Amino acid sequence: MRSLLACLLAPLALLAAETARPPNVILLFVDDLGYADIGPFGNKTLRTPHLDRFAREGMRFTSFYATPVCSMSRASLLTGCYSARVSMPGVLFPPNRVGLHPDEITLAEVAKSRGYATMMIGKWHVGHLPEFLPTRQGFDHYFGLPYSNDMHQGRQGFPPLPLYRDAQVIETEPDQSQLTKRYTEEAVKFLRARRDQPFFLYLPYTMIHAPVAASADFKGKSAQGLLGDSVEELDWSVGQIMATLRELGLDERTLVIFTSDNGPDRRPAPPFSGSKGTNLEGGVREPCLMRWPGRIPAGTTCDRIAGNIDVLPTLAKVIGAEPPKDRVLDGRDLSPLLADPSGPPTRDTHLYVTAGQKLEAIRQGKWKLFLMEPAKRKEEPRSAGALYDLSADPAELRDLAAQHPDVVATLRQEAATRWAELEAHRRPLGQGAEAPNPPATPTKAAPARLPELKPGDRLKANLAPQVGGRAFTLSCTVMTKQANTILVSHGGASLGYALHIREGRLTFSVRRAPGEDSEVSLPAPLGDGPHAVVASLGKDGRLSLQADGQPAVTAPGGGLIGKQPAEEFCVGHDAANPAARYVSPAPFQGTLSDLQVR
Repeated sequence: MRSLLACLLAPLALLAAETARPPNVILLFVDDLGYADIGPFGNKTLRTPHLDRFAREGMRFTSFYATPVCSMSRASLLTGCYSARVSMPGVLFPPNRVGLHPDEITLAEVAKSRGYATMMIGKWHVGHLPEFLPTRQGFDHYFGLPYSNDMHQGRQGFPPLPLYRDAQVIETEPDQSQLTKRYTEEAVKFLRARRDQPFFLYLPYTMIHAPVAASADFKGKSAQGLLGDSVEELDWSVGQIMATLRELGLDERTLVIFTSDNGPDRRPAPPFSGSKGTNLEGGVREPCLMRWPGRIPAGTTCDRIAGNIDVLPTLAKVIGAEPPKDRVLDGRDLSPLLADPSGPPTRDTHLYVTAGQKLEAIRQGKWKLFLMEPAKRKEEPRSAGALYDLSADPAELRDLAAQHPDVVATLRQEAATRWAELEAHRRPLGQGAEAPNPPATPTKAAPARLPELKPGDRLKANLAPQVGGRAFTLSCTVMTKQANTILVSHGGASLGYALHIREGRLTFSVRRAPGEDSEVSLPAPLGDGPHAVVASLGKDGRLSLQADGQPAVTAPGGGLIGKQPAEEFCVGHDAANPAARYVSPAPFQGTLSDLQVR
């Protein structure tokens, strides 16, 4: 009789356990994917059938915000805070010995508080030292790269690009064309292994960050070149993960979120202006899809303000965990909008933070006010005090400040109040252990006069031209056939300048703070040469670049370089910390003469 009763009660017990089990969560985070790069957000060229289905079965968010660049976006996603609150600069580089503070409470740690299995696959980029790795921030397991895929041994002073499993390097310089496929295989393996317990999977893809790559199954198959190939392979990856959920019977028990870290790199993001590195809408407003059958109404769109800072409080609510109570969070729980996308806003204000941890703009409702000069590209006509109605003018082309002074005043006061609160409760960045002193090595002696310097030479910072707080002009004669190389660099991740060739075009870059770059490029390749080149930073912060006496190309900037760069002045290469946003530069080959900085 007891055995019969046990048999009758067993299914009921199983049903009760299943009902009590909290949902699984999968977070798919793409690198440099623009708003209009996929079908659900307007791309008519690329084939993204799995994301198209995702959107039909879930919800699109059309005002979902990230940040201008990479590390700061990931820190915001993981902590539920504006990057400035956790003191994360725009981009971390391999020589940087800092990272997300170990005391921060991450998405993974919130999930662990409810007994979740946690896995991180892909690009981390909030600290690569052992004390900052994912396995120290709540993830049971980790497979991926610790930073961007362009930070490899081909760049001056960088180590070989490492691929980690947990806390161990298992490969260096992995075949990047296989990364999306390998990440997908790891994800499917994790889902199968953890099917019987609640899990949190965080998969920040390496692609489509440059250097873009795709496997043989996708290379050459899209209508948008290699970048399109990579996007279509990402769509395939999403399809594999969703198919596995259906196969395992986990589809209706899993919330899946798909979004991106920042805008597209030097590509348009219609209908917006701007791209990666800017706080224009195209640089920070990202495609976002959320899907949870039976909980999120299918085929819906939410136009409310939301963003990556809202993911942590939303996850906490969905899985029944307590969000951190001992610190300020900037994000809000989006779960009411997941049930009713037309419901009241969970937050009506968004702050646009720069890579240098400054407040550049504020949005409240439909209004966006710029508070400082934007990180401009291509002479985009915005200025401090410009006001835009994003509901009618998403490209930010019609400044309405003069017509609405009351709105300007209200937003200025709101921004001041919110920023003062943030500054009062700012938390520190994690500081890594000091690096051991390397053995002394002889340094190549550099000639004393700049015109005598040759590619490969360098000067210590105290012997280099003094540019801190000053306008200056750099001139030289150059002849090279290279498409990606460095002529002169002085500075690093914090500040500096560089004259370089990127994708065939001569470019002059100035960095005033981490991630706050201004640059100007000649409109066409130089050709073999020789060419007389003049680059200057004016007293008003304006950049100018010309070759062979032709009319100068200019671009607005944000002021002078605040202090003398601490790094060495390098000719034909860069020091360990890149002073500009290069594209896989090779050591200079050619002739470079008549160098002057005055």
